[in-house]
Amino acid sequence: MRIVLTGGGTGGHIYPALAFAEYVKTVDTDAQFLYIGSSDRMEGDIVPQTGMEFKHLEVKGISRSLSLQNVKAVALFLQGVMKAKRYLKAFKPDFVLGTGGYVSAPVVYAAAKLGIPTAIYEPNSHAGVANRFLGRYVDKAFLCLEDTKKYFADEKIIMTGSPRATEIALLLAKEPNIQRPYKNHVLCFGGSLGAMRLNEAFIAATPALAKKEYDITYVTGKKYFDEVMLATKKNSAPNIHIVPFVDDMPAVMRTADVLMARSGATTLVEAAMFGLPTIFVPSPNVTGDHQLKNAQSFVAANAATLLEEKDLNGQTFIEKIDELMEDSERRAHMRRELQKLAQPEASVLMYEAAQALQKG
Repeated sequence: MRIVLTGGGTGGHIYPALAFAEYVKTVDTDAQFLYIGSSDRMEGDIVPQTGMEFKHLEVKGISRSLSLQNVKAVALFLQGVMKAKRYLKAFKPDFVLGTGGYVSAPVVYAAAKLGIPTAIYEPNSHAGVANRFLGRYVDKAFLCLEDTKKYFADEKIIMTGSPRATEIALLLAKEPNIQRPYKNHVLCFGGSLGAMRLNEAFIAATPALAKKEYDITYVTGKKYFDEVMLATKKNSAPNIHIVPFVDDMPAVMRTADVLMARSGATTLVEAAMFGLPTIFVPSPNVTGDHQLKNAQSFVAANAATLLEEKDLNGQTFIEKIDELMEDSERRAHMRRELQKLAQPEASVLMYEAAQALQKG
């Protein structure tokens, strides 16, 4: 099967696409892929490193208010559709999958207009702008959460879960046992780009963290690393491990007892698959407040706890972590509830749908 993948801007749009591709390669050794994204966003760095063929489009997001930016965004969209059609005609895909982000809109739209089987993947409770637009044109919508159904026609919906879950399931099957670097381990990160407010709370918490009996790995985000290292220099301690970025986050998550993180869709999937008790700190700067809604779905299932950013500071940072680190029974209960939310068959369902669309 020849497959075009498109999506970008954040890891939550990129990594599920790559995870789906990795699964397809295990069942179809002749599969060929083309990734279409933006060269100046994350996918422009990440995708070429995988060896996958990469083509780029220039896109801009739509502003919520009337502006000249929107005029330019529409013009770039139309140019992107024309360029995407050239890429598609040259590659001749059997299936096109969009995983979100503005760059996916012209590609999936162009594919639909060319009569190529299409699908979108939407992991959040609040569907993104690109996916809401594309929902009118695609053949199928792959969803993770029940709350998202309201954005798409019933006949298009397939509840698949995330390809990241299948990727993790394959990893766990291949490497069921790992060596833990720390006896008691907390992992904290603010998404693929880092989070300033979380960094500020961590900096304020470091004097207290330095006295704890657990180790903490804190991921700052590349652009914040030097600033955080300078601010925490006087409170450095052997149990505090500060890094700018983690290339293989699942490998690190497997070693953790507690996670504190944003509640992006990919993090929810990873927490569920690893059965990792999590303190979600939703970003308030996202469309439709979807990270808060994502987190609330896990809290309602007794699978996570919630710390809203308005309540985040050095003291609450420590308190929330200590609540879980000092209560092994609660962590065990949360692990059981998280495993109920895991959806390891996601990529299988998506590939079966792609095959069915190919056959017509």
